[in-house]
Order: sequence, then structure tokens, then C-alpha cells
Amino acid sequence: MRIFRTGFKRGDFEWHEHDGVDKVFIVLEGEMFIAFRDGQVKISKGEMFIVLGGAAQKPFAEKEAHVMLVEPRGAANAAHSESE
Repeated sequence: MRIFRTGFKRGDFEWHEHDGVDKVFIVLEGEMFIAFRDGQVKISKGEMFIVLGGAAQKPFAEKEAHVMLVEPRGAANAAHSESE
């Protein structure tokens, strides 16, 4: 089962990984970035990006962004706003 979470505040999250769990980020308003050990991606309003399980990542936003996160139920996420 998949769950949907919304929310994202301005600033940085810590570097982290989700072993075996893919995450889908969909930007509803604003823009966000996801840093990886070998570069980063920018995700703007209306775009989505899939982070494959096991990839070290550090999501961040320079300004407030509204993001929908799609992940399996029970997936650990230390910094989120739940909307379940």
C-alpha cells in the first residue's frame, strides 16, 4: 500500500538513505532540490522525481515549497508533515 504525505518547509534535511524504499517527490508549489553524493537535482512546480532506495540524499528548499511524497506505508521519514 502507498501513502501520500504533503508538506515541506524551507531549509535542509539531514543526509539519509532509505534502503530498498523508492520515494516519489511531486512539487505542488515552489521548487526543491535533492542533493546526492555526486550532484543534485532541481524539481519545480508540476514536476516529479523518483529517488531510488539506498541512494544517499539531502532534500532542501531555498524558499517554502509544497511537496507530495509518495512512499510505502511504514517507511521511515524523520522530517515530514503527515497528512494520513
